[in-house]
Amino acid sequence: MSEYLNEQLTSRNANKTIIQAIQTTPDGKKLSSPLAATPDAAWIESIFISTMNKHIVDITTPGKSFVQRSVWAMEGDSNMSPTLNRG
Repeated sequence: MSEYLNEQLTSRNANKTIIQAIQTTPDGKKLSSPLAATPDAAWIESIFISTMNKHIVDITTPGKSFVQRSVWAMEGDSNMSPTLNRG
């Protein structure tokens, strides 16, 4: 998590204080400062929410933005389209 936050915050030109706060302790088990105690906790929360939305909510389907529509009674020789749904 520390590496990910470091990458994200560095790319967004975060200040040195926040970068130091997200570094891990020497044993590598904890952050050097609790996230809630950092000066930009809302910014870090926003990064997490954005990442979760990207991986959970935003889905990628094959075919990209292909939109399927039915052309029944809209095209062809049977001139029914004016009679459906009031034209």
